[in-house]
Amino acid sequence: MRGFGYGSRVRAVLRFLGNVLRLLFGPIWLFGRYLARRARRTRWVVVRLHARLAEFRPRSTLLRRLLERAPDMRASSLEELRELVDAMSQDANIRGLVLHLPGIDAGWATCESLRDVLLALRRAGKEVVCYLPEGGGNRELYVALAADRIFAGPYTAFGPLGLAARPLYLRPLLDRLGIELQVQACGEYKSAAEPALRDTLSEPAREQLEALLAL
Repeated sequence: MRGFGYGSRVRAVLRFLGNVLRLLFGPIWLFGRYLARRARRTRWVVVRLHARLAEFRPRSTLLRRLLERAPDMRASSLEELRELVDAMSQDANIRGLVLHLPGIDAGWATCESLRDVLLALRRAGKEVVCYLPEGGGNRELYVALAADRIFAGPYTAFGPLGLAARPLYLRPLLDRLGIELQVQACGEYKSAAEPALRDTLSEPAREQLEALLAL
């Protein structure tokens, strides 16, 4: 009976010490669980774009599947990226997007569409992080500046040289060939036919070209 009473007292003391430890470390344990649950709830979506960008999703054909096996022929679809951004905007558990942006092989209109997609995601309350593993030039920086943060790989180079235009005028060549064109234009800023009619920029054409390059 004496041994049984001693064991009961030991268990009672251990239980008391356990409760004391729970009171001391319970808030820390609960805070740790809160952080773990928060880390599980907030996620980042990582997208690695190909250098070639297409506006729409390409049709799945046998030739397309064969070409996509070659790294240089692969292309990223802005249509698919828009669908992903729409889904991310509706998901409260997603914190933001990490975009790997290589050297872009696309025109300025496609770059503007890609930039609009990133801005739409930011307007939805998500963060956008752009990673430039190869540095970049005008196009890459134009797109990346739509993000909240920009990261670059080590020893990468940037060449923000700005935009330039060099119109080609064919009037001297047409004169040598004896070709004369008759053109009708409604308005002084209708300068599409000027390369065949003049050998230099007209003032209205220069004005609108400088306005486009300044955008």
